[in-house]
Formats: sequence, C-alpha cells, structure tokens
Amino acid sequence: MKDPLTPEDKALWRLFSEGIDRLKKSKEEFVVLPSPLPLPPLKKQIPVVIQTKPEMKPRQVKYELSPLESRHLKNIIIDARLDLHGYKLDQAEVALNRFMTTSQQVNRRWVLIISGKGLHSAEGRGTLKKFVQEWFHQNTHLVTGFSESKPQHGGAGAFYVKVRRLRV
Repeated sequence: MKDPLTPEDKALWRLFSEGIDRLKKSKEEFVVLPSPLPLPPLKKQIPVVIQTKPEMKPRQVKYELSPLESRHLKNIIIDARLDLHGYKLDQAEVALNRFMTTSQQVNRRWVLIISGKGLHSAEGRGTLKKFVQEWFHQNTHLVTGFSESKPQHGGAGAFYVKVRRLRV
C-alpha cells in the first residue's frame, strides 16, 4: 500500500510532534472507571393537571427590533454564519428559519447572514437582500436587532444579527 503522507506532511508532523513525550504507563496501569449506577425510581409521582379555558388563546408576544448602534458592533464575535448566495426565496426562508431557530437553541449571540448585494440577480434589485430584512422584522421572536455588516464581513451584502435569547 502506498504511503498516504507526502514528504511535506511528514515534515509538518515532525515539527508538530517535537518535544512531545510518550506516556510511560502501560495500558494495564490506567484506571478503568466502573459504569455509573442507575438512578432509583421516583418514590411518589405527582400528577400535573393543566386547566385551560376553551376561549383562551396562547399569548403571542410581539417584540420590537432594537436599533443596533455602532457601539454594539465594535467587539462582536460572530458565532455562526449563513451564506444564502444562490438560494431562491423559498429555499432561503427555510434555511433562515432553521438556522436562526438552531442559533437561538444553542445560545448563539451574534450571527452573520450573507444575502449578497443583488448585483448579479436577474432583476438586479437585490430581492433576496430585501426579503431577508423583511424576515428579520417578521421574526422578532428570534431576532433582537440587525445591522449591515462591516466591509470585511461583506458590507452591504451581509447583516450582523443579534439572536434573541430563548425564554423558558
């Protein structure tokens, strides 16, 4: 079988592994931890009854988007990014919903949404960019605020989005 490592890979590995010593213990000397014991069953289970009136509707909380000032954008750390280049509007909506919901669930604070400027679209009007901005306004349960990104992150073709914290 041919060696899959190139001479450059081997040289890089030698540089990386310099100064690293092998463990002096044999496999038999390592401590094997026992598997954890199962939890005992609950002694008493309390039934939970939730009474609702038929005319009650779930409370719809409507949040407002707060404007993001430049002081908010100075030291942000982008936790994740979504690039929507080449997406059609329906595909972009599905991807945006999934991405933002996941971002909220895993407690991301700042994400970068790249929509593109729309210069190369069929109409040349930036349809996807406008759609993304409207989506932010319609989904304030996921978005606290958004702003056009700095040039190094895409400028007018990308947005910094502050993810709303998940309320439990």
